[in-house]
Amino acid sequence: MALQHISEDDDVERRFHAAGVVVPTDRAAGTYAGARRLLSSLHWLRQPRLAAAEPSNIFLPGRDPV
Repeated sequence: MALQHISEDDDVERRFHAAGVVVPTDRAAGTYAGARRLLSSLHWLRQPRLAAAEPSNIFLPGRDPV
């Protein structure tokens, strides 16, 4: 079975349809461009965080917050 290439607009359209978003035709170009920009920057938002990157002592069991 060959892999089918999906264009970025098809991907955005599928995501909008799954979310129930209806884009007015006069705003479609800007909406799709904005969605493509957001999707291209997801790798910056979904970086793995190591335990060493977390602040220590933010929660102490048995102690009320001040």
